[in-house]
Amino acid sequence: MSHSNILLLDSARRARERAAKARQLSQGVLDPQTLVRLENYALALEARATELEQMAEKLGRTIDKTRRLTQEVRDAVEALQQTVAKLKDEK
Repeated sequence: MSHSNILLLDSARRARERAAKARQLSQGVLDPQTLVRLENYALALEARATELEQMAEKLGRTIDKTRRLTQEVRDAVEALQQTVAKLKDEK
């Protein structure tokens, strides 16, 4: 897992923790407007956490694809070098 993935997932975890804290705080609130604001805040944090997790997943797939393509390029270069070496030997 890349450093960027770890940072994204850590940010998502912290957002979920803040959402849980907001919901916990809302249990002691009697004012309906404040209660709604806390719940909306918690929902926004949960949505952001989901977004960050999706970004981390997408980044992971991109990194995996990049690694595969890099290996394919390396393999192609090696095959080309071997072909060139064989052609030089034949001369």
